[in-house]
Amino acid sequence: MLDPGWFAGRAAIVSGSASGIGRGIARALRELGSRVVALDRNPTDEPGLAAALIADVRSSKAVDAAVRDAAARVGRFAMVVNCAGVALARSAWETTEAEWDEVLDTNLKGTWLVTRAAWPHLEEDASIVNVSSNAGLVGFPELAAYCAAKGGLVQLTRAMALDSTSRRVRVNCICPGHIRTPMGDSFIAAQPDPAAFARQHAAAHPIGRLGTVEDIVQAALYLLSPASAFVTGSVLVADGGYTAR
Repeated sequence: MLDPGWFAGRAAIVSGSASGIGRGIARALRELGSRVVALDRNPTDEPGLAAALIADVRSSKAVDAAVRDAAARVGRFAMVVNCAGVALARSAWETTEAEWDEVLDTNLKGTWLVTRAAWPHLEEDASIVNVSSNAGLVGFPELAAYCAAKGGLVQLTRAMALDSTSRRVRVNCICPGHIRTPMGDSFIAAQPDPAAFARQHAAAHPIGRLGTVEDIVQAALYLLSPASAFVTGSVLVADGGYTAR
């Protein structure tokens, strides 16, 4: 059973926390009493954080410095959440090398860099949650680099889980469907008929709607807490049934 009191006083670092899912998770943890360090390449105005650090997760130098700074402020982390990500609406044949590198480096390499930097600063029995996507499980047109990055993140989660057992650190990932975030809304806005696309896309989710940030926040809290103490290397699909079709 999820115990909200477990989060109080424990330290967390959340990447991609200036907006969207990352911001929602950082806010929920803060409201539960956790000492939250927000990490993003953009500033965040979320109140009540233990620290809000600016770093580009594509850079090992920037990530290592930011995580050291975070650990100096809050001590050992009980929770690491990797949410930093970018999307690109482009086919495999139209994607440039620079675009490919940005998507893969942000979504996949960035998760590895943040987690690697945090590893020496983790508590025993810490929990790591990576935010992937149902695009990491099935293919989507015009999302080649994004699908590749998110699919790699699913496999990286499994490998990191096996590499973490010596310290009883758990590593899991969430694969959301389409979530109403600034990034998700910008994808809809880029379609030729955004309103029609939004209706059709919502209908493609058997549950009958697009997801909300709160849907993914609740999944993350479960995986971060001892309620999931026997869960590691797992993929929690929160996509309204999209991939069950």
